[in-house]
Amino acid sequence: MKIAVFDIDDTITFETNFIEKYAPIFLRKNGYATEQINISGYRLHEIYGLKEQLVNRGMSSQEAEVKAEDITSKFWNKYFLKYNKTKVRQGVANVIHILRQYGYEIHFVSLRGKSTGVRESRVNKFISTCLVLNITKHMLKRNKIYYDKLTLVKTEEDKLEYIKFYSPHIVFEDQVSILNAIGKDIKKCCILADHNMHKTLPEGTITISDYKEIAEDIESIIDKDIISKGGKDTKTIHIDRLQFIVKSISKWYFFIRFKPIICGRNNIPKRNAIIFAGNHRHNLDPIMVSLSSGRSIHWAALLRLFQGKESLFHSDSVKIQRELSAKFIMAMGALPIARPTDENYLKINIKTIMQLKDLLNMEAAIGFFPEGTINRKPEEINVLPLKSDMVFTMAKKTDSYIQPFSIVWIPRDIGLKNRLIIRYSKPINTYNRSIEEVREIWQEAVDEGILHSIEMYGL
Repeated sequence: MKIAVFDIDDTITFETNFIEKYAPIFLRKNGYATEQINISGYRLHEIYGLKEQLVNRGMSSQEAEVKAEDITSKFWNKYFLKYNKTKVRQGVANVIHILRQYGYEIHFVSLRGKSTGVRESRVNKFISTCLVLNITKHMLKRNKIYYDKLTLVKTEEDKLEYIKFYSPHIVFEDQVSILNAIGKDIKKCCILADHNMHKTLPEGTITISDYKEIAEDIESIIDKDIISKGGKDTKTIHIDRLQFIVKSISKWYFFIRFKPIICGRNNIPKRNAIIFAGNHRHNLDPIMVSLSSGRSIHWAALLRLFQGKESLFHSDSVKIQRELSAKFIMAMGALPIARPTDENYLKINIKTIMQLKDLLNMEAAIGFFPEGTINRKPEEINVLPLKSDMVFTMAKKTDSYIQPFSIVWIPRDIGLKNRLIIRYSKPINTYNRSIEEVREIWQEAVDEGILHSIEMYGL
């Protein structure tokens, strides 16, 4: 899946124009000079030299810097709602519409998540998270700008980490420092504004002064070679419906019995092809992930489960239980993976791989345990050595996300009512990454998730 990342302020809006219109009113009322001393400045205190004004009044440089930041925050606390009611740049909604038609996923990543005051009080945290997020969502909706993911970050470093992780195909940004810091393989579009007009841009950067003009030539700057995704076939739709019914009925039982702690559920894409891949510690892992993820997942499972040689629910089950288990997993859309010791294992696996690829091309979700078996000694190793790179190869060939998850089952003697912790990490975009890099990112995400759960609950 190709991704286009957009900044918000001064990229799709006119932040600098807004500041120039309303800052003089605010500054005069609070006793500060309104003359612009730095037309290349970006933030209010830079444009109007508030630090210099405060130093001239007798403050130390450090005190003045803190105070200037605080004044800027107070301005936005007062005018943020009004700012979000102003018009966005003409043509931006059309450009995003065209990108989505070509199969691009649209991510907005904005520094609107930064603190709204010097002290991170509960009020400031509420403003910088819930309130700002909802105002931003409403602004985008009002301007008919449709997107797939909206993330508010606190610092430029957080923003760069986001871009590095998701490896987008193209970035629309007004901050030259961001454009200079992202990889050479990412296409860069700089939206021209007063603060970046005279700065040196990275080689190959496309400058945009008018989205309406760029919409007419958007095909020349994007990668149109997107893998075509089709709708689900009748069989897959029926399986998804059956999964929904079964999960609706059984969820209460499993959640009451095991009381799972679910973390990071918001990281899971609500649509698009995705491969759930995590560590494996219990027969019930696929059931718990299916119930907690909100996606209909087609799992790859060992052939012996389909042959009735083992039950998904009971390790010491009798024949009738094993047979019922086999019928259940087939009805849920699971597909068999054979071991080299199984008869016709190559033929079985090739057929399954083709079926899994078909599911991904229908933008369905599939599930894998790359370890290939249950880890019976988790106290010795978090993740068993992987038996193959099939999961990561399939993700690359179908241009699909990988959704890492980490499962930790809590021993009964700990005394907690909760029996397990499931942690969903950020999905991995495989675009422009080697199979080795994707595997390393996945391994790191799963390891970190396991360790975080262990440390958080003292296991």
